[in-house]
Amino acid sequence: MKSKILFFDVDGTLIDSSQGIHEIPAGVINKLRRIQKLGHKIFISSGRPKAMMNQHFLSIGFDGFVLANGGYVEIDGTSIFEDRMDYDLCVKTIHMLEELECDYMIETADSIYIDEKYQELYQFFRAKGIAEMFQHDFDKYEVLKKTIKIEANVKDVDKARIEQYIKDKFGCVIHHDEHGSENAFEFFHQRFLKL
Repeated sequence: MKSKILFFDVDGTLIDSSQGIHEIPAGVINKLRRIQKLGHKIFISSGRPKAMMNQHFLSIGFDGFVLANGGYVEIDGTSIFEDRMDYDLCVKTIHMLEELECDYMIETADSIYIDEKYQELYQFFRAKGIAEMFQHDFDKYEVLKKTIKIEANVKDVDKARIEQYIKDKFGCVIHHDEHGSENAFEFFHQRFLKL
């Protein structure tokens, strides 16, 4: 039998925070380990950054991770790929978000950064049990040099403007969904859209 690599999404697949399931159930973990014992590899493939992979996920023993919408890849604990956003585009994006008074967070290969004033976005993730992973004390211009993805909570009134900005600067709008009471948008390298 040939060895295979199986990829598992996190949200809505291995866990379901909307149903109160914040950790992978024991029965699922047993099945994942059985797959490994058969000689196959198991990977997490998620839009989440590694900082949202808490100790529970890391202790299971996944063979690798494809994270941040393909912007970060790790195999056997070693980072093999990291695709950072263009610095100038990051700066323009956060300036535009700040002008519109949108909550946003910055994701790098190993950390998530959020200003403490962005309470709506912070409280959304706190309710999901992952707020402790945020860094609050940081120099945003230094962090933007290693940014893989920016997530923003956008007011309904600004939704069309944000969609147009993403189309103009990033190629197309990949998706938006609900984070709290408003619309969530992700800004990341347009190369990820081709994966």
